[in-house]
Amino acid sequence: MKKLIWNLQQRGDDLSREAARELAQIAAYGEKQSHIINAANQRIADLEKGLREAIASIEEWGAYADEYFQKKWDLAGDIARLKALLQEES
Repeated sequence: MKKLIWNLQQRGDDLSREAARELAQIAAYGEKQSHIINAANQRIADLEKGLREAIASIEEWGAYADEYFQKKWDLAGDIARLKALLQEES
């Protein structure tokens, strides 16, 4: 893209220079959007990691709760729903 823009700028005519300016703007916009998407993907990865860690933690401390309370408060169901959130994206 940079080479194309440079070549258009070198032609010297108004139409080529205008095309080069517009392509440069499009390229800058695309780069900005790429950064936004990359940041969003990183945030998603961080949240998924946090959810996995939370599930593991709930499974660990939940095992100490009496079976009556595990069933009363549907601990297994809560864990299953959290795990399902991770499976939805696949």
